[in-house]
Amino acid sequence: MSGTLVTAIKQNPRARSVLAEGVYNNAHFMHSATLQIGNVVRIKTASGVVWEGVFKTFSSNFDVVLEVAAKVDNPNTASQTLLAESFVDKLIFKSGDISTMEARDVDLEYPTKDTFQTDTAISARLNGNSNKSEEKELEPWDPSSGLNGGSDNTPLELENANGWDANDMFRKNEQEYGVTSTFDQSLKGYTVPLRTVDSADYRYRVTVSNNYC
Repeated sequence: MSGTLVTAIKQNPRARSVLAEGVYNNAHFMHSATLQIGNVVRIKTASGVVWEGVFKTFSSNFDVVLEVAAKVDNPNTASQTLLAESFVDKLIFKSGDISTMEARDVDLEYPTKDTFQTDTAISARLNGNSNKSEEKELEPWDPSSGLNGGSDNTPLELENANGWDANDMFRKNEQEYGVTSTFDQSLKGYTVPLRTVDSADYRYRVTVSNNYC
């Protein structure tokens, strides 16, 4: 009975442990490589051709898969460019064909530096404008002056007509900052316009709808 049980366990594939093979058996290498998945990398082949693409995955033999890959023209010069005619959706490199592999634009200090940023630092990075002379001056809000700069404490109401009109805001931005708006009050870019039919039934529905508003 016991011998039969032992034999059954030995033949059960679930009882076998899966051993890591190749680079999968190197924990430090695996950690470093998997951190770069999704990043842009450059691979120099044994023949000297340089390819650039998104690092997708790798095998236990370190065969590498790049997505949206393209050849790099003049890779070691300031005039280096990607050859558009060489673009491929997916490209597989055998480990024996890889001479070097380089991750691009990686911030090596990211895990150790302080990630806290002030509003000024965030806006400076996202606005893409480092010229101090072109920064807009913010006006402090004075609660004693009332709502919207008025002298009275106007209650917040949906029916209140005070405040900035949207067209006035667009006009001010265009005049003072050169920013034009493509806002369309019908919002046809965000929703399907309703078809209006001048019929008795349509006019009745409009009347009923307005009575509920």
